[in-house]
Amino acid sequence: MRPLLAALLVAPGALAAQDYSLAPYAAQNRSLPNTPTLFGASLTGYQSVLGLRVGGALGSAPAPAGALGGAQRATAWTADADVVLDLGRVPGLGGLLAGFLPAGFAGLGAQGLRSEGGNAWAPVVSYGALVSRPIFGGLAVETEARHRTPTRLDTRAVPEGFTRGWEYRLGLSLRFGGGRGGAAAGRSRPPASERTPARVPTSTTGRRPGAPASASAARVLSAADRYLGVKYVYGGSTPSGFDCSGFVQYVFRQQGVTLPRTSRQQSAVGARVAVQASALRPGDLMLFASRGSRIDHVAIYAGDDRIIHSTSSGGGVRYDDLRSDRGRWFVSRHVATRRVLADGRSLVRALDAAALAPAPLDPPDAAPRPPR
Repeated sequence: MRPLLAALLVAPGALAAQDYSLAPYAAQNRSLPNTPTLFGASLTGYQSVLGLRVGGALGSAPAPAGALGGAQRATAWTADADVVLDLGRVPGLGGLLAGFLPAGFAGLGAQGLRSEGGNAWAPVVSYGALVSRPIFGGLAVETEARHRTPTRLDTRAVPEGFTRGWEYRLGLSLRFGGGRGGAAAGRSRPPASERTPARVPTSTTGRRPGAPASASAARVLSAADRYLGVKYVYGGSTPSGFDCSGFVQYVFRQQGVTLPRTSRQQSAVGARVAVQASALRPGDLMLFASRGSRIDHVAIYAGDDRIIHSTSSGGGVRYDDLRSDRGRWFVSRHVATRRVLADGRSLVRALDAAALAPAPLDPPDAAPRPPR
């Protein structure tokens, strides 16, 4: 079964990728006799916007009349190996499409019917498109349409009842892996001399007094620093990929501070701090409204006129200097500051956080891209 061998050859490449998507699904295959319902899963390995995917499914179906030795029931199956172009990984596109992330694919595979009375199968050429919608962290709902064309293998004819047709899938996908080497980040870790110190110098900028980082804030910044270079993923809240508020929530959770999910929700918890630059302390949350008055981005103030955040325009988790042209873009849109940790104690009241109304996920930011 040559298509299955091809899938096995593709699999090592997928497993060597930088991050992955595991997607269980249910499908109706209209290119097999009697349109069987199948249940299966696929695994995709990604390098930037390109991925290699392998998958398969099984289901039960009535056997075609006069086929498979007169058997009444048969096991329907499919196996596929695809090249995937994931447009959902293009920075900013998810925000433009209200969080819906499209992808296209094409590949080779096989499909068949098997019973005690015999086995009928054919190689398949297929192509199609899928759309996913993140619902929590790396978990998303996914729907797919695939057009299958059974082909001849050498001189063997396509089995009776195998036709061109669409397969429709509905399922979930879970993205994982990647870590520090995310493709979208594409940067090496900054040298120690460029990272944020634990104490803010007293006279480096002329704008902010030297405020020492508390022990708890230093732990937050140390935890945040570990994820430098992790790629930006819309709706991401794990080290396989973060959006802005997912990154902040994840880092503070490690210090025992439970924050709500979005920047707009995070702007309503903890202690209010004046927006003036002189009021900032390391570890404070800086909230931004980049498209008017609605808060849609959050960063952690790291001292020395720097913030650390997950930014789509910057490719992932990075420091930005608020004195740079890019940093001034953020400063001009800084609308709120919240202090959520002080003296090792969380300032977030659980009842306040639980009472917050649901809010849409934060869109990708539109800041000027950093110079290369």
